[in-house]
Amino acid sequence: TVSKNIFPVSIKVENVTYGRNVTIEVHSDIDATFNVTVGNIKTTVTVKDGFGAVDLGKLAGGDYTVTVSFAGNETFQEITNSTNFTVSPVETQIVVSVENGAIAQNAVVTVTSNVNGKYHIFIDFVNQITL
Repeated sequence: TVSKNIFPVSIKVENVTYGRNVTIEVHSDIDATFNVTVGNIKTTVTVKDGFGAVDLGKLAGGDYTVTVSFAGNETFQEITNSTNFTVSPVETQIVVSVENGAIAQNAVVTVTSNVNGKYHIFIDFVNQITL
């Protein structure tokens, strides 16, 4: 029986805020191609001189598990490692300002936010604004 070598593989991934890219770093003692799985995303990363990385782009908010695996070969045993990370929602900041809001005059309403998107403003006749 020929025994195969065992080697460590570690994963580094940081929690990010929605809108930022997720980068998976893989560290190992061998130069090889590793399979990377995050949810429905399946890709590979090549480790050279102990390090490899893959950018998964922007992911939806939520909790994720990344699994890194090596199928093994004639020299090394197969190995799998996993870790978790979170893509947090962005804390939305909205500022509404009203100019020239006197009775019987047109008012100018300005909305600014740190999150791009479509905002709906509802104004009723008792001087209340609902976003």
